[in-house]
Amino acid sequence: MKKAFIYTILVILLIIFVFRTDFDFSVISKITAPDFLLLSAILLLSYANTFYAVDYQFRMMKVFESRSNIALLCLAGNLMNYLPARAGMISLGTFLKVKKNVPVNLFVFTTVLIYMLVALISVLLSFLFIFDDKMLVFYSKINFNFLLLAAACVMTGLAAAVYLASKNRDNVLSRYFLMFIRNRKLINENKMNLFYSALVILGGIILFSLRMYISFDIAGHEISLYHAFMIGVIANLSFFLSFTPGGLGVKEGFIAGVSYILFGDASLGVVASLIDRAVNLLYTIITGSMAIKIIDKRFFSEKTEGK
Repeated sequence: MKKAFIYTILVILLIIFVFRTDFDFSVISKITAPDFLLLSAILLLSYANTFYAVDYQFRMMKVFESRSNIALLCLAGNLMNYLPARAGMISLGTFLKVKKNVPVNLFVFTTVLIYMLVALISVLLSFLFIFDDKMLVFYSKINFNFLLLAAACVMTGLAAAVYLASKNRDNVLSRYFLMFIRNRKLINENKMNLFYSALVILGGIILFSLRMYISFDIAGHEISLYHAFMIGVIANLSFFLSFTPGGLGVKEGFIAGVSYILFGDASLGVVASLIDRAVNLLYTIITGSMAIKIIDKRFFSEKTEGK
């Protein structure tokens, strides 16, 4: 109920924003066929990029699956992530547990590891713009002392948790926590897979930046590739706050904020992100629906279960 309430509030705020702004939203309906096809092509490349991200995660877990099945799982996950509680990620973990006997703690560990890699790359790339006059305004509003203190508290808490768990091995939660921590050996065993994952993350940021470059042009405001890349890097940080279905409203908010800093117009960023969202959702529904149907037939139908 709480999540449904939050989603409703976000939708209402978006509607209020649309009606209160003087931006001409009719530009969305004026998208040309070449622009649509170009944006579609880059979106499909983004889907391929997601495939490689999942493929490398499977390799870290020593899960060997056909490329067609991995592609189907990615497409199905894209659609299911529009359901509450990041259903796409949960369904992938469930699939690995039920069909591949992958321990839940192993899947969670590799997922957290990838999240940390996304954060590290996004933060490092953001330093490329640290001397940008307009971004200095953004950085000046960040309380870095608070962030360092928060990081120190997290590290201290983690160290304390490991110590307490090692002293209370008879406790079920302690044993599970220690089992989770022992998965850190995967880092040394998968240095190349982590390197390739980092390249995939970088590729995803570049592809999203290109999508923003095209979407802003469709919205009637041509931007430079430099600004498109800046938007792509900052918007990628919204990945950690995407508690809404498909990150709806969160990513738009990030892009609107950067658009306001760069161009003095938040509504421009909202329109550009909605253009990208609309085309992406179109392909997500089509490909995701087909993928779920095929996966169900291959893995969960009565005929398959009987074998």
